Formats: sequence, C-alpha cells, structure tokens
Amino acid sequence: CSCCTFFLFLFFMFSVSGPVSGFNIDTSSPKTFENNADWFGYKVVQFNENSIIVSAPLEKDSNGQRNGNIYSCNYLSQQGCRKINLPPNNEKTGWSMGLSLATDPTNSKLLACGPTYSHECGKNMYLNGVCFQVDNRYQLLSVSVSTAECSSAGIDIVFLVDGSGSVDGNDFVKMKDFMKNIIRKFIDRNTQENAKAFCRCTKSHKLSKQTCTTTSLTRFVSNVISFTCLLYLLYLLFIFSESVFVPSQGARSDAVKVLITVTDGQSNDRRVTFSEAIAAADRKKIIRYAIGVGDAFHDYNAKQELATIASSPDTEYVFQVNNFDALNGIQDQIQEKIFTIEGTQQSSLLSSFQLEMSEGGFSALFRDVSRIQRMSLLELSLYPQNPPPPIKNKSCTCFSGYSFQTAKRGGNLFYVVGAPRFQHRGKVIIFSKKRNGWQRTAEVEGAQIGSYFGAELCTVDLDKDQHSDLILIGVPMYHDEGVGGIVKVCTLNSLGTLSCGDELRGEKGHPFARFGASIAEIKDLNGDGFSDVAVGAPMENDQQGTVYIFHGRKRGVLMTYSQKIEGTQVSPGIKYFGQSIQGSMDITQDGITDLAVGAFGKALVLRSRPVLDVETQIRFNPETIPVAQLECSNSDSKNTVNSQVTICFTIKKRTQDNIRDLSASLTYSLQLDAIRTKKRATFENNNENINGTFTVHVENKCVDHVALVLVCIEDSFTPIRMDLTFSLSGNPIASANNLRPILNKDSRTQLTGLVQFEKDCGPDNICEDHLKLSFNFSSFQTLVVGSSPVLNLTVSFENLGEDSYNTKVIFFHPSSLSYRRVTMLQSYKNRKISIRCNPSISLDDDATRTCPCDINHPVFRSKSKILFIATFDVSADKPWQDTLRIQANSTSDNTKQIKSDRAHQEDIPVQFAVDITATKVEESTRYINFSSKEEKMKKPVVHTYKVENLHQRRLPVNVTFSFPVKIGSTLVWSASDVTARTVGECRFVKETPGNPGSLVQELKRKPTLDCKTAVCRVIQCSMGLLNTSQPLYFDIKGDVSSNWIKQTKQTKLSLASSASLEYDQNKYVHIYPDKDKFLNAKVETDIEIFEEYNYIPIIIGSSVGGLALLALITAVLYKVGFFKRQYKNMLDGAHE
Repeated sequence: CSCCTFFLFLFFMFSVSGPVSGFNIDTSSPKTFENNADWFGYKVVQFNENSIIVSAPLEKDSNGQRNGNIYSCNYLSQQGCRKINLPPNNEKTGWSMGLSLATDPTNSKLLACGPTYSHECGKNMYLNGVCFQVDNRYQLLSVSVSTAECSSAGIDIVFLVDGSGSVDGNDFVKMKDFMKNIIRKFIDRNTQENAKAFCRCTKSHKLSKQTCTTTSLTRFVSNVISFTCLLYLLYLLFIFSESVFVPSQGARSDAVKVLITVTDGQSNDRRVTFSEAIAAADRKKIIRYAIGVGDAFHDYNAKQELATIASSPDTEYVFQVNNFDALNGIQDQIQEKIFTIEGTQQSSLLSSFQLEMSEGGFSALFRDVSRIQRMSLLELSLYPQNPPPPIKNKSCTCFSGYSFQTAKRGGNLFYVVGAPRFQHRGKVIIFSKKRNGWQRTAEVEGAQIGSYFGAELCTVDLDKDQHSDLILIGVPMYHDEGVGGIVKVCTLNSLGTLSCGDELRGEKGHPFARFGASIAEIKDLNGDGFSDVAVGAPMENDQQGTVYIFHGRKRGVLMTYSQKIEGTQVSPGIKYFGQSIQGSMDITQDGITDLAVGAFGKALVLRSRPVLDVETQIRFNPETIPVAQLECSNSDSKNTVNSQVTICFTIKKRTQDNIRDLSASLTYSLQLDAIRTKKRATFENNNENINGTFTVHVENKCVDHVALVLVCIEDSFTPIRMDLTFSLSGNPIASANNLRPILNKDSRTQLTGLVQFEKDCGPDNICEDHLKLSFNFSSFQTLVVGSSPVLNLTVSFENLGEDSYNTKVIFFHPSSLSYRRVTMLQSYKNRKISIRCNPSISLDDDATRTCPCDINHPVFRSKSKILFIATFDVSADKPWQDTLRIQANSTSDNTKQIKSDRAHQEDIPVQFAVDITATKVEESTRYINFSSKEEKMKKPVVHTYKVENLHQRRLPVNVTFSFPVKIGSTLVWSASDVTARTVGECRFVKETPGNPGSLVQELKRKPTLDCKTAVCRVIQCSMGLLNTSQPLYFDIKGDVSSNWIKQTKQTKLSLASSASLEYDQNKYVHIYPDKDKFLNAKVETDIEIFEEYNYIPIIIGSSVGGLALLALITAVLYKVGFFKRQYKNMLDGAHE
C-alpha cells in the first residue's frame, strides 16, 4: 500500500535529542514487550489498569494484506502480548489498523483506527478509513466507516469550444482530443456530455446520455466541426443557459450543471451583455470553467472577459495555457475539480472528493466518554457530524488533520488541528463550536520551510482543574545549529487564541533528532502537583531514540529537561525509541504514573521512582564563640574552645505513592572555612573536613560533631563557615520489585551554617567605640613635586571606647597621589595589629581618590592604639594646586559611636622641581684682533646663548641679557638688541653706566671689559612657558671697533656679555642647590692689539750677508784643492 509507505516515511523523519541526566524514571529494569509483527510499537496507549495497547499497523494477514493489528500487553503477565480480535477486512487493500489509537478518560474504551481502509466507486479506489471501538474486555462496541457512497445525482457537462476561423484544423483536433480525454475520466460515473462549437452559424445539440461506450462517445465528439465565422461567445453562453440545460434538451433537474468553455480570443458578440449572460448562467446554477489558449489572453481586457465568463473565484475556475498542446497538462486539474463538486451541492463545507480521499481516522481521540473524535489526513473531515470547515488550499497536500486534539478553556470546547504541510511551513488551527457552526478562533503558522510545524499536538492541564493550560506544538523537522526539532509552548485563553513564546529543545549536537515527533502529557511525576511532559526523539543517536522529560510549573513548563532517557539505557540495540509515548496511568499500581514508550518491534513500560525530599538543619552549641578565650595570653592550648555541631536530616516522601519500607543511604561531608587559606577551626580528627554515611527512612535523623576553634586567630569577627554537602542513594525496595527511591532533584544538597563570634560590648551588648585619628606630614615642610618621589603620612589611630568592628581609616587625596604601602611603627602593648589598604581604582581625571585601610579587620579592640606611616607616590606629571590637602576619616560598623575625633585633615605647600639652564653656544665669536697702527677698524662679533628646560614640568621663564656697548661716550660694540631665533619677545630695559674712571686699574687686575667698567645695554626676553627638551637660542650681534682700545692701555683683553634666567622661585625650586651656575651664563670674545713692523731692511741685510757667506765658503774650497784636475783623474782611474 503506497499510502502506508508514506506514513512510515513520515515517521522516519521524526525524533529528538538531549543530555543524559537521571531523575525519577527508572531505566534499570524496564518491562519490555517484543513482537516480530511489522512495526510493532508504532503506537502505544495505556489501558485497562495493568495493560498497554500496542499497534503493528503494517502487519500482514494470511493473504499478504497489510491490515495491521493491535495487541494487549499485560504488565503483570509473563505471556507476552495478546492480539485483539477485530472484524476481518474484506476489501482488496489493507487498512493499516492501529495507525491511530485512543482511550477514553476512564480507560474503559479503546478506539483503534485504520485510515487506509478503501472502497471502490466505479473504476476508482478511494481511501476513507475505518475505526473500531472495544471495551475493557476487548469486546467490539462499534464500527465507524467514513466511506462516502458513490454519487447518484450525476453531472451534466457541456463543452463550449471555439469553432471560429481563428482556430486552425490541427488545433481544433487537439481541442476535441482534450474533450475526449475528459469524458473518458467519467466513463463509469453518472455523467452526460455535450459538445458545441460556437460562432454565428452554430446549431444546438442535445445532451448525450452516458449509457454509450467509449467508442461512441469519442465518435460523438469527433462529429463536432469548426466554422469560419465570427466569435459570439456571450450570446451562446446566454443561449446555452436558457435552452441547453433544460429537460427538453436532455438535462436532468437534480444533476450538477458544468459548462467548460475553450477559446483562443475575445468575443465579437454585442447582442448580449456580460451581465445578461452571467445572470442567465447563475439562474441555472451552472458551474463554469473558462480555458483561454494562446497569446491573446496576455491582454488585460481579454483576461477580464475570461474571468467574467467563469464562476467565482477566477483562481479556481480560470485556466490559461500557451497553446493547444498544453491542454493535456490541465486534464487532471479539471478532473479533480469536477470530482470535488460532484454530489456536494447539499453542503458547502466538504466535497465528495475530499471525503473519498480523506483517510478518516488518521488521528483519533475521545473528547469524553460518549463521543469519539476522528480526524482525516487531507482536507479536514471530522466525524460523525458537523465538522469544522476545511482548510482552503489549492492542493490537498497540507495534511490537515495529521494531528488532532481537543482543549477546554473557560467552559468552551476547542478543536486543535495540525496541518504540517500547509504552504510547506505548517499550520495549527483552533476551532470553536458556536451556535451557528464551527468558527476558527486562532491560527499559528510555522516559520521554517519543511519543519512540519504541527505534526504533533499535545494539550496539557497543568493543575488538573479540567482546563487546558498549554498546547504543545511539535516541529520535528526544524533545523538550527546543532538542533533537530523543537516543541513550541503555547498558552490558550478562553477566547480560543494562542500565545506562543517558549520552546522546548533537546540536547545540541543532534541535527537529525526530530525533536517533537511525539509528545505526551504525563501525570505528576515528581510530586510537585503539576503535570509533566515527555517528548520523544526516535531517531537520536543513530536512530536509537531518546525520550526527554520536562517538569511542569505553575504557568508553563521548565525549559530545561529534568531527565534524558536514551534507548540504549533501557534496551541495547533498540531502534526508534520514543516513536510513541503515553504516561496517563499507574500500570504498576504503586501510586505513581508510569511511562509507556513505543519503539521499532518493542514496547516498554518504564516505572516511576518514589521521590524523597530532604530538609537539613545545622545547629551549634554554644551558639556563639567567646572571644575572650581566643586571646593568646589567655590560653594554654591551641584547641581550647569547643563548639558542638548538630546536623539534622528530615526525610519526607514527595510523591503520593503507596510504597512502604523506603530506605536510602545518605552520605554527607562537612567542611570548615572552605574559602579561607588560614585555618581557624578543625574537627575532632584535626582536619577541616569530616565525612559520614548512614541509612535513613522516612524520618528525622541527627548526627553530632565537635569543632575546635584555634586561639590567636587574626579574624575573630567573621563567622566560621561550615559547608554541608550530602547525597542520597535509594536502596532496593523488596515489595516493589527492587525499585529504588530517588532524591528530589530540586532538593538543596548544599547548606551553609555560620558560627558567630561573641561580641565583647558590655552589659547592654551594644558596642560604642571612640575612634581618634590624627596625622602629620612626617619631616616634610613643603612638598616638592618632581623632587620628592613619595609623601609620608605619620598616622596615629586609637580606640578609646569599646570594640570597634570593621574599622577603617579612609584617606581622601588628589589623583596626583597614589597609595604605595603602609608601615607599622608601634602598637599599644605590642598587640599584633594588621593594616590592609585597598586603594580605589578610579579614572585618571578623577579629582579625588580614596584609600580605605582596614584596621585589624574585623575587630579593633578597645584601648588599642597604633602608629603607622602611610606612603604615597607623588606623580610629577599630574596637575597640582599650590597647596595639597589630605583628609582622613575613620569608620566602623558599630551602631553606637563617638564621632568627635574620627576625622582629620592637613595642608602642605606645594612647589615644583625644575631644571633649566642657560649656556653659551660654541658658534659664538671667540677671537678678534686689531693693529696698533689702525684706529678705525671694525670687526663683527656674535654672542649666542642656549636656554633649555631639562625637567618634566613647563614653567614661565624670562632671560636678561647684559652686554657692553660703550666706554664713556666711545662706542665699543654696536649691538643694540637680542634676537630670539624661535620663541621669545625681547625688549630694552636700561643701560648701566659702568665705572670708566677706574677702567685702567680694573683692566690691569682683570682684563675683561664687562658691565662693571663699561656702559652696558640690558635686554629682557620673555619666553612664556618653557617647554621641556625644546632649547631656545638667542643672538647678540654687532661690530666691535678699535678706537677705544688705546684707552684701556691693554694689548689683550676680553669682551664679555651675560645671560641670567629668572622664574617664580616661590613656586618653583631648582633641583640643584648650586643653581646659579645653571641659571647664569657668560660669553667672552678675546681681543688682541698687535704692532706692525717694516721688514724690507731686514730682507736686504739678510740677502747681502748670505752672499758674503757663500763667497767665503767658495774661497776655502778652492784653497784646499777641491776644484783641481787630479781629483777628476782619480775619479777617472777608479772607473778604469
């Protein structure tokens, strides 16, 4: 059966996935029923106290028909499953019994349906479905067959074809072939046909009675001829309506009247208007199909004429093809539409064709004890009476009725119908029964193509108030990253509208899991009073299958599953575990709902485990630890303070079961101060943790331990923390086939207890501290920024009152300071007191920062006093004021405080370290000379100075230049100004007179011409802010004359200029103590006077003397014979 194959194909596409976590569905010992019948386990329902019903819809009978069967499997029996006897199938094809199963709310009736049950009508075979209802003893109560009888009313069909000259002979033959093929489709049906070619010269024919053979019918059509004439379509439509569909022409009064018009162009008719022709056809209730052939109908007016000729809507009754060859392509569509209208004039809701192909019983359920509801697969068909309207779609592929549920809300009954192939995305429709019939109240469409939105539906009554709180919509073919299927969680209100938001998902990493292929409401599993949900995933883990359990809550379902049951956990080698699920009954009769799950060839019953709640409590004796006993001086032993710890476990049953003799093994672990690195307490085993295990029943059980608190601990304020962790493992229950109880997964398995330290606060138990704070800047009188890297505060802090808790000293300082360290100097009575400072992290532009320091956290004892130094780094590149103010405040958690001495502040002047220098530049003129005989000579002299800031801070600087220009009234140096090469504005200040009267004496003592003896010109240059590492250059230029030199009576002397740097010395401090040599510079040019000599007499005398000497030497050589010939002869002899 091809339809059965289709069902199984759909099943293979559905499945789920998720993480393995165990809660109270027992997977260790399931009851498994196996059978070799084809697709045994496809559907499972719980029925009749101890049984489940399992279907095998493709099991073959003795004739090889896939009729299918249903089986009753008793949980208490060892005999396996028993086939339920149903009436035999006498038809030619199988009915796939058990593709849908349903039980009534009292579990006293069972409904089993085979939607592929078929019957013949003429030469056609139709699938209608059959359902059997049996009682709890499996006796047949009723049979419901949704077979529609073959139509007896009949159809009168008239073909009105274009016989004008616009259709050539070959195309006219193709048009007649098209008519013949349509007629053959109705050869065995109660149908009459007539064919008429239309133009001005048309003659009428009577309707042909369909009692003739196929040969005679085709011969009848062949006799239709074409004409060369005008196209009078409207006139003929009017005439046919008035004179052809009448009894005198062979028409039957109770038959459906169908007119099929085929034309290739617009009408030339003006005798009859459109409205007259259409009105005539409507009076006779003629259903009109219009087929336009060719390019003429690309024109808008031609299209409109075609739409007017046809019945409404034109989308159903108008066809357009490009040529006459394409007529064969629309034959099946014409046939289907005629089937649809055949015999349906009594109902506007359902068509005969839809009913004949409906596969009734594809989904089924009991709305109440008295009524059975069954749903068909294709267009919606609800039996036995008054179905909701069908989903209107151009094709019957939306699978409306694939899933079906009823819901009740606010006293109203709703039908929820799934159409998973609607527009390839799927749709779920809500119907409500009103006085005037069924009404759609809501529709929800899927978002993803091919996702099968609505393939599975489940209504959930969370609180068992007989109202449906949720509608769960399976979307098993949904795909996302690592996700294969989802379940949409929707809420239903009393008006029948849906609100969908949350989604249930399985474990990621299973893209083909088909999560949502099966969904079931399960009666309360975990004892919280709310129904739970099971979602099947038959193809997860390589088609082995998985079932997920989701717990219900007050207004929905928890999005995180509580348990994942893999098929391999319950039966190795299983396939498609979770293809069907039900959990509405307690099959094992222990008071807890059990889960029935179908798989390929198997059906399993999984028991629910009793759930235990455990409440824990930690008590301490004494409730507080005496602090006085922890003082180092008061103890002789390290373990002097004992605290008894009592842990109590109260075990209660959460599930309302009837199982007795529950027991479990409880294992616990205690740990002291788990998050601390320094030990403050131990147990009697000298460790900070201790473990234990014992057996518990439904009871209250306590256990005692002793905690030993160490002395001399730093922190005797923060409570000692005790962490309890426990686990519970159920023991086998003999009376319940070794079922084990389990701890509620929502139980708190971790608990923290705090042992408080006693507060030494006097008889009123209220600590009143009196904190006194003061500080100074140690040895600092002024803070020099850039020279002093740190600033030290000497802080005195004491508590004159009772113990102070969580005591802090908080420093408030500008952002130019940052905390570095704290150094303890002295503590009262040498008590060990700790100080920990945690400077706040703030933005760079924050004006003020805080630095809180914990003083002996957590308790600063009464009468304690400390002296410490707080050191802060000084940032030279941050902005500063002229005065630094630091404030300090002390705080505590004490509710009662004396606040008079808690705060203190100090101011200190601020100066800034600088390093500026003025130096001479080597390119200055170092030496010139003059002749003593020349009195009016001039030579250029340049003195160049460099001013530079070598530190980090900019500052405003002036430089003053002094240089000699005259002696008395005699000009020495023509320099009149100072030239700044880059930055600086220079101005004349004054001239200094010098002391020309003592000129000679001063130059003898020190041959330097400067401002002491000469008239000097004073120039001051302002540079604004002198930037760092950007030297400035200044030049003093002029000509030095020689006419003043005789006054000095010196032959060698120096011409000296000077430069001096000036700045605000109240604000800035030079980094070097001997700053003058860096702030002042001098450039000197050496001047020399030389005498000029007459060298001619010396030259002549030297020449004469030389000649006389030469003559003398020559005479001596002659006298000694140097020039005689014998010497020459000696030379010649030597050569020989």
